[in-house]
This record gives sequence, C-alpha cells and structure tokens, in this order.
Amino acid sequence: MLGKLLKFDLKSTLRTFIPMWVLIIILSVINSFTINSNDGMIDDSLAAGLVFFALIILIVVVMVVAICLVIQRFYSSLVKDEGYLTFTLPVSTWQIVLSKGISAVLLILANAIVAVCAALIVSTGSGIWEATSVVWNAINFGDTMTLLLYILVLIVFIFQFCNMVFACISIGHMSSKFRVLIALAAYVIISIAFSYLEPVILGGVNDFVSVSLFNVSFSNSNGFVVDSSVGVSAVLLGYYAVRAAIFYFVTTFLLNRRLNLE
Repeated sequence: MLGKLLKFDLKSTLRTFIPMWVLIIILSVINSFTINSNDGMIDDSLAAGLVFFALIILIVVVMVVAICLVIQRFYSSLVKDEGYLTFTLPVSTWQIVLSKGISAVLLILANAIVAVCAALIVSTGSGIWEATSVVWNAINFGDTMTLLLYILVLIVFIFQFCNMVFACISIGHMSSKFRVLIALAAYVIISIAFSYLEPVILGGVNDFVSVSLFNVSFSNSNGFVVDSSVGVSAVLLGYYAVRAAIFYFVTTFLLNRRLNLE
C-alpha cells in the first residue's frame, strides 16, 4: 500500500513540475549557444543576459515551489478537510507520513538534479566545461563508497527537514486557534533549540570519532588518501537519522492521538 501512496503523491506533483523542468532544459540549451559568440568571447548582449537571468530565476522559483508544495500537500491532505478522507483509507498513519516524506525527498532531489544538469548544459558552451571536469574528478576520486556516503547524508538531511516541518504543522493543529502561528513558532523554537544543541552534540561526538576511530589516513587502490572526513560524514548521517526518527515519531503520534482537523 505504501507504493500506491507514493505513486499517488508523485503523480500529483509531477504534473506541476515536468513542464517547468522542460523549460529549464530548453533555456539551458539556449544559454549554451548564446553565452559564447562565434569568436569564442562571452556574449554580453542584452538578449543573452536576459535568457541567463530567466534561467536562474526559474531554477530558484522551482526550488521554492517544490518546498511550498511539499508543505501544502501535507497541510491540505492531512490536517484540513481532506484529512477526513485521507484517514479513512485502509492504511496506517505511519505509512501516510512516510509516503509524504519520501515523495518530498524525491521531488527536491529531482529539482536539484535538473538544476545540476542545467548548469552542465550551460557550461558546455562557456569554456567552463574543463573546470567542471576537474571539479568532478576531484570529487569522484574513485572511492565510490565515500561519494555514496555524502549523497546519503544529503538525502537523510532532506528527509529530516521535511519531517521537522510535518511535526511543526501537527503541533500547530493540536490547537483550535492560531494554528499556523503556533506551527511557525514551533519551527522557530525547535530550530533555535537545535542550533544550541548541535555544537555540543556534534562537537563531542566528532572529537571522539576523529581521535578514536578515524584518526588514521590510508590510501585506497587509486592512491587517494582517506581521512577523518569520512568519520565526520558518518556522524552527520547518524545525527540527521536520529532527528528524522524523532520528528517522524512526533508527527505520527500527534496525527494518531492529538489531531484536531479543521
């Protein structure tokens, strides 16, 4: 049933974003031709500048719309009138919340991938392609597991962020009045609390990891030296996973026991 929920959530959002993704790619291709003139110099004409500016604005708008849509979909389908229909489905609350979280992560990652592709398309016509290749080679140093760890940290970070927003919305809807204000206040308070806790938690754990577990450099088969950055990434992965679990539990608990639908 979780698969069906995911399919429904993704289908409802893709209708909005596929046209914008196509437009981003089209503008990127246009930019790749206009950013350089025929003599190899950068085209600083007004038309080229406007097309490039439109591309940047569109990428920013798409990312903002993605986050807003994630919030709107959760809000409308779970805590407003549509929630009465949603909670009559033959699925558990934890599956509904998990589906919202996974679909949100996939949507945000898809937008990020489109933005990266747009940058690569534009760079092919600007002479930056060689620099991009150098940067990629520096990142893709042959240690595939390390690169996958970085990507996993990003995915878990996005997942915990989405669940934090969901938890704040659920907290706001425990009240019969000022729900949006309470949700915003909860987000601010939680953010401030973690901003004070993170240096203490991550600082202590990171010192332990760096000294006790990963304070050894070694070379892999490609000659790349692996240092304590892998340990730091592992600590961040565990930290964000714990945060995601806490917010997910809070959201599920409140939706099950304390929900006050509009």
